Amino acid sequence: NNIINPTLTEDLDRWLIVSNGDWNDNTSWSKTSGGSPAATSPNDQCVVHIESSYTGVLDFNTTIAELDIQTGGTLEIKPGFTLTVSDNITTDGQLTLESDATGTAGLIYNGSDNVSAICERYIISNEYHYVSSPMTSAPVSSYNETSGGYTNPNFYYFDESESDADWMYGWKSVSAGNLVPG
Repeated sequence: NNIINPTLTEDLDRWLIVSNGDWNDNTSWSKTSGGSPAATSPNDQCVVHIESSYTGVLDFNTTIAELDIQTGGTLEIKPGFTLTVSDNITTDGQLTLESDATGTAGLIYNGSDNVSAICERYIISNEYHYVSSPMTSAPVSSYNETSGGYTNPNFYYFDESESDADWMYGWKSVSAGNLVPG
């Protein structure tokens, strides 16, 4: 059942998350072949497999070989920390990169497969920000505020063909569609 990845030369242990909780706590993990808890938490030689109805919480920087989140499984990467995956990612479950005032989570993956994820971005209110999307299908409408029956368009682009000496001319509001990956 693809427990060992034939593209890697080193012998890999397949890991399962067996209880909701801390990624760095080895009592949260066990090997597929038996034995609980695992000797260590997952590392760069491991294939991390999160089964349905389990949640993994990553709150430090780490590297693993592969990530497999089954339908109903969840991995939360906490703000300010990064997960690096050197080989394959399968996300049939939920992968969330969290963000708050302390930082934003990161995922480093150079594979060719599309990865489905929820990417949060903490933005200070009442200030201007330049943004682009790290992914496709990020709807502009999810960022628009509605207050008192009035929708405040929060995204604008600059159209140089309509600009003049007054810097306000040329800015166009965007209320539909997706952010352009950049």
